[in-house]
Amino acid sequence: MDAVKGVDEQDSAEMRHDIDNTRSAMADKLEAIEDRMIGAAESAQETVENSIQGAKDAVASVKRTFDIKHQIEERPWTIVGGSFLAGLAVSLLIPERRASSFKAPTQNGTVASAALPLQGLPPSEPSVFEPFHEEIAKVKGMAIGFVMGLVRDSIKQSVPQMASNIDELMNGITTKLGGEPVRPQSPDARNPK
Repeated sequence: MDAVKGVDEQDSAEMRHDIDNTRSAMADKLEAIEDRMIGAAESAQETVENSIQGAKDAVASVKRTFDIKHQIEERPWTIVGGSFLAGLAVSLLIPERRASSFKAPTQNGTVASAALPLQGLPPSEPSVFEPFHEEIAKVKGMAIGFVMGLVRDSIKQSVPQMASNIDELMNGITTKLGGEPVRPQSPDARNPK
């Protein structure tokens, strides 16, 4: 019986040893699974944070794209050229209603004005923009005033000793182009703190 008892104790000891090995192996596997899960969760969190940051960057980029002040500061000459082309395009879309005229001196020194009929041109049809003629003229005047104000301010920054002469000259040009001069911006207004 001692032999059977010894075998049972040996089998029992082996079984305990196998159980301990299995328990240890399971603990290692559970720890590995836990590490994987934590790694996956951290990776997912990092991905979400990167996505959020990417979305914030995209929103900021779109805001900068449509921020007129930023675009003017970054690309002033592009804005000037674009404004000129936009004004030209709008002026071509709006038909002129008045006849061309010129002034010619007469023999007695006075100036005579004569209207020239538009010969050989078909009568123009009313434009879609005809009802908005006054508003479009105001927009043109504002655009000319704004662009010329930017040019004036840029020149004044380049040549500050001639600032008052530049103001007078550029405001006169703006008025003759059909625009309304805008007030010069102070340097503090451009760079808010």
